[in-house]
Amino acid sequence: MIKKLFAILFLSVTLCGDSMLNLMLIWTILEKQGSVVHLGITICIMSIFPYLLQKYVKSLKTLMSTNPLLLFGSVRILGIATLLLMFFVMDKDSVFTYYIVGGVFACIFFLSMQSLEAYMSQKVLEGKINSSVASNNLQAAIQIGAFGGNALTGILLAIGGIDLVGSVLAMTLLVGVCMPLVLPLFTTQQVKETKKRTVSVYQDPLEQMELKPNTNKNHLLLLTVIGVTVLTVQLASINFLLPIIFHDVFKWTSVQYGVVGAAMGLGAFAATILGKWGRFVPYSTFCLIIIIDLSIGNISYWPLAITLGFALGLVFNRFRIYQRIVMFKFLNTNEETVVWSGRTTTAFQFTKALIPLVLVFPLSAVGESNAGLLLGLIGAIVTIMLGIVYWYENKWTSYASPQSMIEMEENIN
Repeated sequence: MIKKLFAILFLSVTLCGDSMLNLMLIWTILEKQGSVVHLGITICIMSIFPYLLQKYVKSLKTLMSTNPLLLFGSVRILGIATLLLMFFVMDKDSVFTYYIVGGVFACIFFLSMQSLEAYMSQKVLEGKINSSVASNNLQAAIQIGAFGGNALTGILLAIGGIDLVGSVLAMTLLVGVCMPLVLPLFTTQQVKETKKRTVSVYQDPLEQMELKPNTNKNHLLLLTVIGVTVLTVQLASINFLLPIIFHDVFKWTSVQYGVVGAAMGLGAFAATILGKWGRFVPYSTFCLIIIIDLSIGNISYWPLAITLGFALGLVFNRFRIYQRIVMFKFLNTNEETVVWSGRTTTAFQFTKALIPLVLVFPLSAVGESNAGLLLGLIGAIVTIMLGIVYWYENKWTSYASPQSMIEMEENIN
């Protein structure tokens, strides 16, 4: 348990840099340029660059399947070099600087996340960890990072501006450089020990998931990609519209925005540690997204926004964990882990690029004062689409009976 917690915390320290960079760019562009168009272009660039990288740099797939952690550490070094260029060479008053920095860091974050996805998938295949634990550990690290990054950046921006944020960001990236040496020390277990514990301790019921007869595995995996894509519509909409609502409509400060973002991260982290209490927060709670989006975008009351942010992070990440577990469960080779993690990440990045550009037009038509209503409409669409995905995933899968699980344990022993 101590090893697992240390690994999660160590990983979250470097991952918090992702949230720090995103929040720093978004808030700085709104402060310096005051234009949602510049913000939309920046987010678009940060999504298109990784897509082009994934499509045209084929050698990355080989490195991803053979040594994902080495790739993770290498791109963090690139991040440190980019920060040095930004602060000592480039013009910090030019929006084009943020276009370039955003694009480079988007590639860094893309490769970092895909490397971790591939690494965790490989550990599942090796029997070092089961799919639910892999999903929860990775999501826990991501959300602690998001929680810490958002909270810290809002405060740092108010105290010392982007110079201070950049210095702390560089330190988090430096931690990531050590990942290839440190993380394997905390994720290595005996294969037989893991198998023997499969039934004897509490486990997520999804560990007993099986495909129904005549169901194509690739169809189910594709459905998880669709689920992640729909979730990304929600995430991209929040990332684009919420800063505009808080900054231009509610007239809130970066600290207030950072605290709400931190509440979302904390709620998402809570989703990763539910364990046996997960039955009280079923995966179907994604239905609350429509209510939360309508409320957080239209009610200018900071304590309520913090509460709603926590709730949104919880229900969002609960369903995101579900998609990740289902995918991990049915990947059988290292090649499959690279292919499907690549498809998931590509869909994620492409959607992040498309949504801000699409939203610029209705936002310009209805005006920034109605951005909250636009967010509520997106919440309704997302909830309906996730309901369809969830229904098909349940239709195509079943769960092993308790007797069959006992027989499986006897065969293992």
